[in-house]
Amino acid sequence: MADHTRSICILRLQAQAALRAVLAVVLVTACERQGEPGPDDLPAATAQTQPSPQGPDTPQVNRLTGVDAQDDPAGPRALPRTVELVDWIKVRPVRVVDPQRLWELHPDASRRSLLGSYSIEQVVECGYQAADDKAAAAVLLAEAATPADAFGIFQLLAGDAPRLTPADRSQRAVLGNGTDPAMLAWQGRNFVHIRFTGADSEAAREICRRLFDRVVFNLPAADAPFLVEAVPPDRRETCRIWTARSTAVLALAGPDALPPMDGALMDARLGLDGRAMLTVARVQAVEGEHPNVLWVVEYPDADSASAAERRYRQALEAPAGPLDANTIIDAARGRFLAGSWAADQESLQHLLGVLAEALDS
Repeated sequence: MADHTRSICILRLQAQAALRAVLAVVLVTACERQGEPGPDDLPAATAQTQPSPQGPDTPQVNRLTGVDAQDDPAGPRALPRTVELVDWIKVRPVRVVDPQRLWELHPDASRRSLLGSYSIEQVVECGYQAADDKAAAAVLLAEAATPADAFGIFQLLAGDAPRLTPADRSQRAVLGNGTDPAMLAWQGRNFVHIRFTGADSEAAREICRRLFDRVVFNLPAADAPFLVEAVPPDRRETCRIWTARSTAVLALAGPDALPPMDGALMDARLGLDGRAMLTVARVQAVEGEHPNVLWVVEYPDADSASAAERRYRQALEAPAGPLDANTIIDAARGRFLAGSWAADQESLQHLLGVLAEALDS
């Protein structure tokens, strides 16, 4: 019996020794692998840092998170972060820039300074690179003091490009060619300009449109100037509308867009001192005929509107030129004064009456 018990003890000791030997081999192997990780040992979300395609001065880009951590906190939240996008990586962080960057978008360098009459609170820029490294996007976004200021900037910088008004109430336009388009939008108090490059396929152009849509969708909406609604629906496609704090800036609309006028003289008549906002609509009635040119000024108070009406009526008693001879004005209505700089066409279209109803409603 004693021999049997000793045999059992010996067998247990041998088994324990064998187990300790196996554990030792496992631990040594694990330590060796910890020092030399293989491809299968790396976490799936490991970030790879690569140089940005924007140039040597652009920060290194984390291919998973972009450079979003470097965004200026004063910038708008509408500009999406890399983690919010499928096809794009932010390669240049959001930076507040001088408003002059916005004026540089207008092709007429000699008159760009006129855009400074708009009230701008902030201009920011950033850049994105497509995940496949082909297309790139340079974003410029301006936050204006009012929707009318942003609307005016958009209308002047979009030029004669066709306007699109989607369900989100923004207005949009596309300039340039299909490979390197510039997409512009007005939404609320914001003007958006995104210059795309390298969109050399329909798939690339589609992800460009998605990035543009995402930025515009993130911006709060606002109503367009009510003069837009006063234009008959069948004429809106060919209608051009501008908003401005000075008639001088309307020169940027082009030499044939509006009747020639003395900007300083007209600003004095209308009381455009920087607080009032002028909206002008050029409405084409019949192809080949000159358009009706409606205008309405919104003043800070009713007294300013009434004073402007008195000044303008007095000036029209002794017309100073062809524009005065073809001008008609309506009675001031609260804070608003409206008229037409094409009285001959207004006598046929009767749009001032439609506008008066909109102002009284």
